[in-house]
Amino acid sequence: MELSYAIARYEQAAELLPIRWQQAARRLPDWRKAQAEEFRLRTGRPMTVLTCEGEVLVSDELPRPLVTQSDLEQLCDMVTGYSRYAVSDTLSKGYLIGQGGFRIGVCGTAVLRAGVNTNLRDISSVTVRISRQIRGISEPLVEELWGSEGFPSTLLLAPPGAGKTTLLRDMICALSDGSETRPACRVGVVDERGELAGMYRGVPQLDVGFHTDVLDSCPKTLGIPMLMRSANPQVIAEIAGGLVGSKPVALGVEQLAVKGGAAKEDTDVEAPEGLTVIKVENTRYALALTSAAYFGYPAEKLKVIGITGTKGKTTTTYMVKSILENAGYKVGLIGTIEAIIGDKVIPAKNTTPESYVIQEYFHEMAEAGCDCVVMEVSSQGLMLHRTQGFVFDFGIFTNIEPDHIGPNEHKDFDDYLRCKSLLLKQCKVGIVNRDDEHFEKIIEGHTCSLETYGFSPEADLRAEDAKLVGGKGYLGISYHLKGLLDFHVEIDIPGKFSIYNSLTAIAICRHFKVSEENILKALKVAKVKGRIEMVKVSDDFTLMIDYAHNAMALESLLTTLKEYHPHRLVCLFGCGGNRSKLRRYEMGEVSGKLADLTIITSDNPRDEEPQAIIDDIKIGMAKTDGKYVEIPDRKEAIAYAIHHGEPGDIIVLAGKGHEDYQEIKGKKYPMDERVLIADILAGK
Repeated sequence: MELSYAIARYEQAAELLPIRWQQAARRLPDWRKAQAEEFRLRTGRPMTVLTCEGEVLVSDELPRPLVTQSDLEQLCDMVTGYSRYAVSDTLSKGYLIGQGGFRIGVCGTAVLRAGVNTNLRDISSVTVRISRQIRGISEPLVEELWGSEGFPSTLLLAPPGAGKTTLLRDMICALSDGSETRPACRVGVVDERGELAGMYRGVPQLDVGFHTDVLDSCPKTLGIPMLMRSANPQVIAEIAGGLVGSKPVALGVEQLAVKGGAAKEDTDVEAPEGLTVIKVENTRYALALTSAAYFGYPAEKLKVIGITGTKGKTTTTYMVKSILENAGYKVGLIGTIEAIIGDKVIPAKNTTPESYVIQEYFHEMAEAGCDCVVMEVSSQGLMLHRTQGFVFDFGIFTNIEPDHIGPNEHKDFDDYLRCKSLLLKQCKVGIVNRDDEHFEKIIEGHTCSLETYGFSPEADLRAEDAKLVGGKGYLGISYHLKGLLDFHVEIDIPGKFSIYNSLTAIAICRHFKVSEENILKALKVAKVKGRIEMVKVSDDFTLMIDYAHNAMALESLLTTLKEYHPHRLVCLFGCGGNRSKLRRYEMGEVSGKLADLTIITSDNPRDEEPQAIIDDIKIGMAKTDGKYVEIPDRKEAIAYAIHHGEPGDIIVLAGKGHEDYQEIKGKKYPMDERVLIADILAGK
């Protein structure tokens, strides 16, 4: 791409901005202009330019000028020719197309009618994408693919930002214009989101070739048959979405299909006569929307609180429930352990259920007179669209560390973080842990109003003067709450992470009508099965059950307990089968470094051999000088820990927590550690 062209496109995009921001944009050096990919304007914050190095401020003025809502309204008015009604179809989908083919993303308050967004008001942020063409880049590929039967059906796959759309657009040009070795083709383009042709008042603003017909702002399921009837194309080009087979992935998908040759067996199915078939791009997304409609959009009758993060979700949901109920609210709960609807308790299969089940629970909660619902939101739940069909009133992000990474979960940490962060694009108010080292990435691209909590002086709600408290048979912690609220807090659960959990709960509940007394009383009695759950077995030592099943959680737990200066810290744990081996190495290393004695045993081996998992854990242990014993049978391992307990010991049974089963070869066998302990003490 020529430097002069890259700069020229930047200048053209800048002309869409309000005057004062045009002037600021033009002051950037040429090399930065050539790098620029987007202008980003957010109400109450300075304008930035997105480059390959991240977002860059466009103004060096001090104090820096801030984008106003008036700026955003003016931009939208200028782009639409002061007639937003004429572009309401695209605006309702969150974008506009400006002169020059620049795609403008718009965020604001959705105007819903019958569960469908019809418009956007109170514009809160605008993104102007600086699209550029690179002519000729597809020629070698098109020549390679062109054969005796013409151009074959072709699918382009690549990560976001890799240049799929740019390549596809040039392929359209190449096929449409032809060459010395290829005849020109009639090309039909289904441009659902205005990304290929950049149509502005009926005219393509980007070059898509001489023999190309464009159907703009139309879903491909409707657009392809329309183009077939109206334009008789030889080749159809479209952006197919983010679905490969039946598994949603973090890839964009672009498609060129020869007329009559586009993988019909993947899209067409034979249905019994008289049965209506509705084809959709993503069945999970469609299920979420139809489920919400089927149950009458019950989320609109509740205040919905969603909590995501690597750890702390479960404990925090119960803390929130306890505080709000103490203040007189009727609260539903959906989480890792169970769903609670009034007096009804439903054991959980997934942290975040399927979308139909969520909507069914919401409906039952509304019918039962619940005011609100607090739910755990997993990365899988977000990735698989289980939480679509409604907007969270409050979305909470507790923390993030590498976890749930493996062949059956997330491909890498970036994908895990990306999926978790989707919550901040699906809520009205986002509440985030300011202390997390990935804070800036977590909030990147958020569309909600944002609040923070933590120990950081920059946090809106912060903990100060944390102290260990406790006595015989009691471990706890206290701190002083500052910032948005100001009072002293003491809880009967040990550790810094307990401060974070309670801070999160307080940050949520302050948005409801709750008093300081309500909060303090509720935090004192909030307990969660399998989360630092004390089990009395002796006056000499302390035994607890905890769900810590990854390195981050285990390290946090053991570090916390060491602060209470036990005679010995004994850690009993195993690791799950069919999960990342990295988790095993890391947990072995953590326990080896922090525990005085590690008892390695079995957890949920699933389809793997328990001994093979134990051997992987020992690889991590080998990096330390930690003492350990291996006892594959979990009941025998617990018996060993109890019978060898010494005065002043703290013994942790980690990994199973609330689970009352052991999964082996596809079958779940009853196994509750509380029952095992009782049997051991009874000599069974």
